[in-house]
Amino acid sequence: MQKNRFKEKIIEKLKSDLDYGLQSVEDKLLNEIKSIDNFCFSIEVSDFVGDIKDDEIVINNMSAFEKGEIEEFNNLSINFKNKLKELNFIVTAYLTQQKYAREKFDLPMTIKIKKSLDDVLNKLDFEKSSIRGINNEINSKEKAYAEKMTNFSNILKDMKNDDCVDEKKLIVMFGEKFINNYRMGLIGTVLDNLLNKCNINKLISNDELKKLMIKYPIIKCRIDDYVGTNS
Repeated sequence: MQKNRFKEKIIEKLKSDLDYGLQSVEDKLLNEIKSIDNFCFSIEVSDFVGDIKDDEIVINNMSAFEKGEIEEFNNLSINFKNKLKELNFIVTAYLTQQKYAREKFDLPMTIKIKKSLDDVLNKLDFEKSSIRGINNEINSKEKAYAEKMTNFSNILKDMKNDDCVDEKKLIVMFGEKFINNYRMGLIGTVLDNLLNKCNINKLISNDELKKLMIKYPIIKCRIDDYVGTNS
């Protein structure tokens, strides 16, 4: 029985691939969005974690964060870069003065410069420690998101194998926001790949796409942006 079902799935896949090749670009885009809406997609789980840096804020997986969080991290990153640049400049200046004072055997000036240099180096260490702390926080969130995605992937795969994808159950388990965000990320990728090949007027006149626009605002935003850029 399982063998026959396996054959059926292969035949269905071959037919689907053939049909896909004969579709217009507009139909391909629409059908890919519909397949995402119906959970007919595979999940890629990224668990890449880089070294914990202390000289810049690093995000390896944007999907693990809300838009507001990313904007906040970007602002913090700019502020830290400016502070580090300023402090490193002062350190370089003090090191040059210290070298000059030593060459002149000016002990009082050497001691004075060393004290000022130590103060700046302490400030530099504090800023780097703060950056390291933020990167640790980012790292923890990315790990938690990767674990959640792995769990989501495994459960969705099991549901597909049983030919019974239960959206309500998935929403209860993972939250509507999580699932919608993932779907919209996939839809964004589809739009990036196919939108510039479409006849926009033909695309936006499609009634099915109009319904999907209501459910997934990213579609209308991307189309509006594309039309605005290419008008």
